[in-house]
Amino acid sequence: MQFDFEFVAVHYALLVDDADASFRVVGAQFWNGRVRAAIFSSRTGQWAPLPFLRAPEPWRMRGGMRAGRFAYWQSNTRLERYIYSEEIERSLVLDTTTMEWTLIQVPFSAKESYCVADMAEHGGLCLVASKDQVVQIWVRDNDGGWVIKKQISLLKQFVLLKRLRQVSKKKRKKKKKRLRQDEWMKRVRILAVRDGCVYMEFWSITKPNSYLLVLNWETMKLRVIANNTTDKYRGPAFPFFMTWAPPLLSPAEQQRLLLQVFLSG
Repeated sequence: MQFDFEFVAVHYALLVDDADASFRVVGAQFWNGRVRAAIFSSRTGQWAPLPFLRAPEPWRMRGGMRAGRFAYWQSNTRLERYIYSEEIERSLVLDTTTMEWTLIQVPFSAKESYCVADMAEHGGLCLVASKDQVVQIWVRDNDGGWVIKKQISLLKQFVLLKRLRQVSKKKRKKKKKRLRQDEWMKRVRILAVRDGCVYMEFWSITKPNSYLLVLNWETMKLRVIANNTTDKYRGPAFPFFMTWAPPLLSPAEQQRLLLQVFLSG
């Protein structure tokens, strides 16, 4: 597939079919307020062009992400170096069943962490965001706007997270430094939503290690997985889901068990 501008980066999203291990790759190129995209199918071995779309600047693109039947690309306005009169965060969403584009302007601050989610119980296309360690589910209202459907304060609901934050606070007090409350524990980074679970990451500024949080919205159970890295600097984490090979697991386990892989830049 030949894109318009060879000097402009193409950002890809990988879509894997769990049923037969086939896959599709969507490539999107952003340039001068326009999106050009194409999709590759492993079944046909061919690229097919997708409709053009107008998308206002700015866009600080990363790779695309999968969310159920959707693929999406965040504008990452918070990473833009230049100063704009309005800090507006957008997501470009492709419905991979209809091949239709949707351009979303998120209803919260451009600095908040969020992801796009496919939640049938809430009408399909949703947003899951984090503000001051409060996880929020945003859904469409009857007028096409966005409203908070559900939210939970992680620090109030789960004592373990509060204890982790207090440990950082005590260490900082020993150094006689006064910090704001939101500096004791970094903001929660929303990674993905799948099968009723929200995958998140948070880390302390006093240690290089981080924590993977898996929250089940139905049971309100939280699993905390420590990433005890010794690296001083860490890159952003991105979730990738895949099923285990059939010989390793029973059919029941194959349907429910997913492997969470984190790639660090």
